[in-house]
Amino acid sequence: MSKPIPHPRMFPHRERFVIEVAGDFAMFCQTSAALNRVTYQIPTPSALRGMLKGVYHSNALFPIPLRVEFLSPPRTVSVPQTMIRNSVIGYSRAIPADKTQRAPQGALYIQKPAYRITYEVRAMEAKKIRTLRRRLETGASENPPYLGTRECGVDITLPTDRPIQDDVYLIEPKMFVGNVYGMVEVRKGVVEYPEWTIEALFTLRDQRMEGHHAVL
Repeated sequence: MSKPIPHPRMFPHRERFVIEVAGDFAMFCQTSAALNRVTYQIPTPSALRGMLKGVYHSNALFPIPLRVEFLSPPRTVSVPQTMIRNSVIGYSRAIPADKTQRAPQGALYIQKPAYRITYEVRAMEAKKIRTLRRRLETGASENPPYLGTRECGVDITLPTDRPIQDDVYLIEPKMFVGNVYGMVEVRKGVVEYPEWTIEALFTLRDQRMEGHHAVL
């Protein structure tokens, strides 16, 4: 059973973080895909939150993605089932190779993703934010971070002056990311997620209790 969501007043501390991430592959699963996994071309908020929680996981810490800048074009590639070595799809930096783990036939990944991401991190205690900042600066993490799914290992660094790919082409430049966020759109290589409050978590919880589905 999941733990109850803390009251918003329990997250009084907040700070903005900017990081850059890059990896071999990314998988932001489309819930509409019936059999094989297919990625969105736009990172989902839940994947971005999960990546930062891999650096420092704490129920007293809540990262909220606000802005993503594309530093590389979101090219997609199909990974066939015959490529069973984890190192082929980025597992080498995350989990030791295991021949029993396979990519679904024709799973569609983003190849060579790179993003600059702005978060607002909220916490119950200021020391939680300080710990997260220290880990981002030193490159330490509790668990290997990944972009979307565990086979897509990712490197997290401090921001640089790398230019934004403002001419990126997306098959679907708009994406519905749930009832809390609504619709987001990539404009000149940047996607901005609507700022929402922790109160929205209560809305999300109620939706799940009623059987609704949201991509968050």
